[in-house]
Parts: sequence; structure tokens; C-alpha cells
Amino acid sequence: MSSDFLHLYRACLLGLMLMAGTQAQTKYPVVQKVQLHFSAVSHYSTVSARVALYNANGGNSNYAVPFLVCDPVVTLYNPYPVPITVNRLRVRISDPPVGFRFKKNNIYLRPDYANGTYLGLARLQNQNESSTYARKHFTLVLTDRNGVGKPGAQITLQPGESRRFSPWVESNWSWGLETTPDFTSRAFNDWNSSKELTNVDGRTSNIFGAECLPGTDFRAGFQWDHLGTLGRPTVSYYPFEQASGLMNGWVAIKTTETFGVEARPQRVVSSTSEPDLRITVLYGIYDTLSIDTRQDFPFSLSGLDTSELPSGKLSRTFVCRDILQSTTDTTIGGKHLFSTLTAVAKPEALTSGRLEGNLSVSGNSCYQLSFAESVIFNEALNAGDARLGPKVNQPTVLHFVREASRFRLFMAAPTAFGNWKVMGGTSPDHLDTDLTAQSTIVDAPGFHPTNQSKLITIDTTGFGPRYFVRVAGTSVLGD
Repeated sequence: MSSDFLHLYRACLLGLMLMAGTQAQTKYPVVQKVQLHFSAVSHYSTVSARVALYNANGGNSNYAVPFLVCDPVVTLYNPYPVPITVNRLRVRISDPPVGFRFKKNNIYLRPDYANGTYLGLARLQNQNESSTYARKHFTLVLTDRNGVGKPGAQITLQPGESRRFSPWVESNWSWGLETTPDFTSRAFNDWNSSKELTNVDGRTSNIFGAECLPGTDFRAGFQWDHLGTLGRPTVSYYPFEQASGLMNGWVAIKTTETFGVEARPQRVVSSTSEPDLRITVLYGIYDTLSIDTRQDFPFSLSGLDTSELPSGKLSRTFVCRDILQSTTDTTIGGKHLFSTLTAVAKPEALTSGRLEGNLSVSGNSCYQLSFAESVIFNEALNAGDARLGPKVNQPTVLHFVREASRFRLFMAAPTAFGNWKVMGGTSPDHLDTDLTAQSTIVDAPGFHPTNQSKLITIDTTGFGPRYFVRVAGTSVLGD
């Protein structure tokens, strides 16, 4: 049997498997939101030779190495009136459009920074520091916890349920566990681009992606310390570092001194054939992207909302001891959030059902992209939402769409409202037909913290071209 025939047979078999899988699983969760949370943290040196050097010059515990950290969070939503179950789902984020500059005290750590250049995440891995073609992808595989609390179980979402997923952090995780022995990376210390830690889980070797579980755990996050360059300014070294020949792209700073970070939204991919950002939703059936792709959303930064960042960029300065997470710390330590990139589904995309099918369309048409300064992790999870829905004091339709056999409404209301009823008729003055029984009402993602949202689907079969609908609710609090 020739190798060409084997390749053809394998491709046909994979295609049949994919077709069988998609036919059996007709309902998939909607990706309602994708976020990248950027923060700063510092750690004591853990590599033996470095520990010895700093111990000989005042003590390793008096110096900290700053890291840039990225915590991805994906929110899934079930828009259907029935529970849905999937074995797994994959989400790939390509070329996050954020550039960074870093300082030790008031000294930029690269000549490029001093010249006004901001660099993307891919340039912060030591093999890629000079590569203008370097790219960064996050491929996340979403599953639920199995019987022993590890990834791999099926995901089940109830009608109207939203659930956040973030990278799996083991209960005993610490920076010491992450980096022992020297130059190793368990799952998050992403200094070595060949390990592909943001695409292949270092603990399970899962080729589908980095393992993610329901909930958020911000103790770890993907981290980079190559914030300078091998040819960084000599003034950014301490004299004993220069004498030792320890010239490097990572930087140690006295815990009483400062680390500065600047960030702004910008295109970071050099290929003109690629968009500014791409988010791809994958079935999770096969690891080959071209076969596994279900939805593809290329984005343009022309649709980016920076209304909460008037200058278009941000700057934060930290004392190194204030952002310290010690080697044995199993808590978040001093890790400090400073910005969030968000893509959140627009009400009209949720109402129309567009996100429920296979598609390849502009991401800007379905999602609102925003970049904002952030301070508190839990509050940043709602970043971007308020732009899509105002606070309301009474039930309000945010978006609606009428199709051949159904009418869909995206509504917001104060949290006190309930007891929803759908009434219809051929005239707005005679809405006397109770349609509640032939309607489905499920919770929808809320776009304001004091409101609730509903996605209401009404079966309009046989209603004719002119038909009017009214949705009413009453306060469940009483007088």
C-alpha cells in the first residue's frame, strides 16, 4: 500500500469522524467572551548559579526578577432551552494585539523601548527577542473536572448558563514547583518558545492545548521574564553583575527599587495576510487546526474600544517587593493586574443565533473588542460588558430579530423582575394571546452588574407578516 494512499485514506477517515461527531453533537456552547488579563509579578531567582551570585552580593532575597503575566479566561454560554454536553471545546487566540515596554527604575530595558517601540508577547521569549516574524498563540482546551479534580470530563451547561474557564492551576502550585529543577517549566514559565506551553500542556502533554477548567485561578498565569535583551543597556546592570559576565535579557532588581510597565493596543503580527487578532473556536475532535475549526473570527483594531484609556496607553510603576510572590507561596502573593483585553459577544450576535452555527466572519461584527486599565482581577472579569448594555430601570429590549418561524428578543431588566409572560396579537392595541407556553426564556449574559438579561425565543409559525409581541414581568420582591 503506497504512502500516498495511506495519507488519502487517513484524511478521508478523519473527515468521516469529524462529520459523525458534528452530526451527533448538533448544539455547541457559544463563546460569549474571551479575555486576556495582563499583570506584573516578581520572583526570587531559582536557578542555582544566579542564586549563588545574588547570595554573594547582599542576599538572593534582596533581589527580585519581574515577570509579565497573562491569564486567559474564556466564557461559554448555552443559549438553548435544553442542557447541552460536549466532550471538550478548544479556543485559539492568535497574535494578541498588545505591545509592552519595561523599565528598571527609570531605565528602559531595551534600546527599542527607548526609541518608542512596544513589543508583543512573542518577542519576550529569549529565542525570539530579535525576530520580527515571531508569533504568539494561545490554544486552550476546555473540559470539566474529573472525579479526582483534574481536567478531562465532559462539559454540561444548563439552559441559559454561562461558565468561565481558565488554565488549570494545581492546588499545590507554587513558583518553586513550577521552576524546579533549573531551567524547567511545569506549565506556565513560558521562556522557551520550543516548549509551546501556551499550546501544549506541559503537565499532561495534551496536544489539544493548555488544560483549562471551570472557574478562575489567578495564582499562576503564563509568564515571561525576558523583558530586556541580551544587549540591554549596561547602566541597567549592577556593577557586580557586569563583573560576573552575567549579561542577560532577564533582569534582577533590588526589592526596594522599581519596575515599570507600559502597554498599549497595537498590531504585533508582521504578515500582511494575517488580521490584527484572530480567535478560532475548534471542535476539539482532532488536533489539526484546519480540520478541527468550527468558527473563525479575524479582528481589526479599527473596531477597538479604548474609551476607558483616554491616552491610548497605560503606565504603571511597582516597587518590586510589592509584586513579590515567593518561591513557596501557594497564593496569588503580590501579583498585580494592570490591563485587560476583552472580546465580548454583542447582544445582536446572541439574539440572532449567529454564534450558534459554523461560520467564518469578521470578529468585529459579532464581538466588541476593548482594551482597558484594570486593577482588581474579579472586577476585570466584567470588563467590556457595560459598553454593550446600559443600566435599565424597567424591562427593556436591547435587540430583536424576526425570522421565518421565530422571533428572538434580547432583554435587560432590573434584578427584581420575574414572572415573565409573553403576549401577542395582530394589533399593538390587542395583545391578548398568551404565547408564554410556546416561548422559551433563558438567562442571557448580563451587560450591567445591576441588571439581569433574558434571551426570549417565540415560535411564530402561522402568525403572518404583521404580528406584535409584548413581554412583561413583575417584581418578585412585592410591596
